[in-house]
Amino acid sequence: MSSPFDVPAMVLAAPNPDKDRRIARASQYPHYMWFIIASFIGFLTLCRLISIVFSKLPRNRPSQEASDPEKRTDRRNNRNVRFSNLPQALVNLYRILAFRLTITIGTFSVNLAEVTVCVLYIVALFTLLLINDTNVKGVPFDISYWSNRAGTLLASQFPLITVLGTKNNVVSLLTGIGYEKLNVVHRMLARTLFVLLCVHAAGRIYSGLEEDIHETWLHTGWMAALAFCVLFIISLRPVRGKAYEFFFYTHMALALIILGGAYYHTSTFVDGKDTFGHYLWPCFLIWGLDRVIRAIRLVAFNHSYFGFGSGSGTLDATTELLTPHLVRITLKRPSHFHWAPGQFAYLITPGVSSLPFEGHPFTIASYDSTLNAKEIAPGTEKSSESPKSYWKELVFLVNVREGFTKRLGHVAAQKGTIKVFVDGPYGQRNDLSGFDSVVLIAGGTGVTYTLPMLLDVVEGVRSGRRTCSRVSFVWTVRDSRHFKWALDVINSAVKLAPSSLTVEIHLFVTGSSNTDWDTVSTDSKLESPGGVSTLSAGGSTPPPSPFEIPGLKVSLGRPSLDNILKAETEEARGGSMCVAVCGSESIAGTVRRTLGFSVAGPTSIMRGGASITLLVESFGYA
Repeated sequence: MSSPFDVPAMVLAAPNPDKDRRIARASQYPHYMWFIIASFIGFLTLCRLISIVFSKLPRNRPSQEASDPEKRTDRRNNRNVRFSNLPQALVNLYRILAFRLTITIGTFSVNLAEVTVCVLYIVALFTLLLINDTNVKGVPFDISYWSNRAGTLLASQFPLITVLGTKNNVVSLLTGIGYEKLNVVHRMLARTLFVLLCVHAAGRIYSGLEEDIHETWLHTGWMAALAFCVLFIISLRPVRGKAYEFFFYTHMALALIILGGAYYHTSTFVDGKDTFGHYLWPCFLIWGLDRVIRAIRLVAFNHSYFGFGSGSGTLDATTELLTPHLVRITLKRPSHFHWAPGQFAYLITPGVSSLPFEGHPFTIASYDSTLNAKEIAPGTEKSSESPKSYWKELVFLVNVREGFTKRLGHVAAQKGTIKVFVDGPYGQRNDLSGFDSVVLIAGGTGVTYTLPMLLDVVEGVRSGRRTCSRVSFVWTVRDSRHFKWALDVINSAVKLAPSSLTVEIHLFVTGSSNTDWDTVSTDSKLESPGGVSTLSAGGSTPPPSPFEIPGLKVSLGRPSLDNILKAETEEARGGSMCVAVCGSESIAGTVRRTLGFSVAGPTSIMRGGASITLLVESFGYA
């Protein structure tokens, strides 16, 4: 028999409409965000597939007219509007808007495509954060709605940030965008999530934490938040650039603390029926899978060190100090290791690095050639600078600065041999087969990006895999000693080029303190800003040089890249041209501006101008 003072159970367990609505939306909105992300990745994948299909379609090429000067002249002089070029004009318009318009902050710049992706992500994320935050009493901007929702949205985005930060990831596989390019988006998105963290923490503090002050889930949440704050500070470009090795290892440790603390925080704290730990544990799998793939690659490409192959020390590398600030590392190409021009690899050198498995990325300066040694360099067996290594072996050029590179410089000064593990290759595979003309521009050690492309074009045309009719190689250095190590391989490339391929080499020396003209061929032309002149030591003819490169031009001063590019685009009218550049931000910026609307815009394309693809590689990895 019940007492009149008993309270019905249903009254004690009366539902909280605000809490139920808040939990439902906090659980549902991360799904919306992932639908948006998956749709965008799917769109990029579709665009890539369409691009691959169109690149394989046969088309008439102006290079077929190269042997007929009259047809080439007619093609250049014909500036009538061709509506058949409209699709190509729209493609070039997109290229200019997306990749050649940049926003520069100090020495750092991002293109409009990167900015647009990040802005769209931020808009989508904060729209889902701030919509529908009116409680059942009609009070808008209820802090309990958007503070908790900020936490669930934050937790749901950790897998994306983890994927974008790994070297072997599904996004790169689907879209063809190298992880080094995605790293810019990784940093911007991570900073956006830091703002969400601040919103979540501030909202919880405002709501009061007295009842939960002794709960472990709260402590682990604060631990993850503090680690995120420290990571945000050390990841800022001035800090990251000056102490990259410190940043790299601290970043790894802090990331694990963040993921571990966030997983316990979201799994232990149950808000209603749902927990959000299922967003965090996949991050450990993603990170672990990347490490496993890298370990498998290390074993596969360095098997002799692990006792799986015959012989030992087959990957010992030789070091040479080419100039006081430039080291060359050369090692025999591991079996089954193949790469494309412009790709890079991580070098793990236990005897030089601070830690046993510390890896440093360097662009591969050599080319994965199919030619035999006699074809590449006949009669150069006694040359001190044989070009064969640049066609057959793995060659890396390293600027000597501080830390690892400074220690490497000391070893190279003694011409020491070091143990090297190779992890790679990484980076986008650039296919130059579809272009009628190629322009390669490098500053300093940026030549490690463009030199393999020169060798690729020459060998491709020689073997019939390329239909390119013209390649122009532009290289700028501070003093002529930087040329010496490369002249032999450039010479071999010029000699291997078939008659159907025009090869022009332009070398520029911007400094005057160290100018060793003995490295320049007597057949070469030395140009100054005022015109062409002949240089000699003490007024006499320079001694004969073994590096005789027909048509090589060496100029004093900085190159007029805008004039060079305008001349090359005029030569390529009616066809397609690829411009690849690697150097300082100043060089890259000049190339981007030159290849803007006036040279490669829709109006130019409609009147028969060259369709231009621009590839830009930047110095450094900080």
